Amino acid sequence: RRPQAFKNEVEMVQTDKKMKLTYFNGKGRAEPIRLAFVIGKIEFEDERIGYPQLLERKSKLPFGSLPVLEIDGTTTVAQSDAILRYVGKLAGLYPTEDHMLALRVDEFCNGMDDVVAPLLATLSEKDQEKKLAMRKNIVESSLPRYLGALENLVQGKFVVGEHVTIADLKLYASVSQIKAGVLDGVPADLYEKYPKLNAIFNAVDSIPEVQAWNAAHA
Repeated sequence: RRPQAFKNEVEMVQTDKKMKLTYFNGKGRAEPIRLAFVIGKIEFEDERIGYPQLLERKSKLPFGSLPVLEIDGTTTVAQSDAILRYVGKLAGLYPTEDHMLALRVDEFCNGMDDVVAPLLATLSEKDQEKKLAMRKNIVESSLPRYLGALENLVQGKFVVGEHVTIADLKLYASVSQIKAGVLDGVPADLYEKYPKLNAIFNAVDSIPEVQAWNAAHA
């Protein structure tokens, strides 16, 4: 069954806009945004490009990077968190009237950035031995600290209770990558030590729209 959303708090007037999300052909920073579109049943163009295409467009992008969201072919915005929050509001996945609840959502999302950032920093290390050593240190030091803090923030079936929000989608996308074993030296069962976070992953994974999206993009 589809989980509750903040439909009663959201003005859905902008969902008729033509929107195109551009990113690489992978999950990364765009996947939570894609899932917000999908769960909210908002039509969008899922444009996926390669690095050569990025180089061609770089000078025209707000920050020279991806993802970007194009709205009605006239407005282009960048920064994945800003785009995720915008789409989340349209999709009923972000509280717009309960500001304390919105604060909790933002707190968790920023906490997820603290989890992901040190791991992303290892991608540029070309020496495999050094890279594995860096990741071992992260897994044993910073990750327990941040994941433990995030575990303590969970207030129910989802991060802020019974409503699925963009915070859950951001967690889900990150856990999906870890469980897939895409990062050498980072245990695929890392999140098994955090039952609340792992339960949220399973709850999001059971949403029909998410299952259909995953099946279509396996």
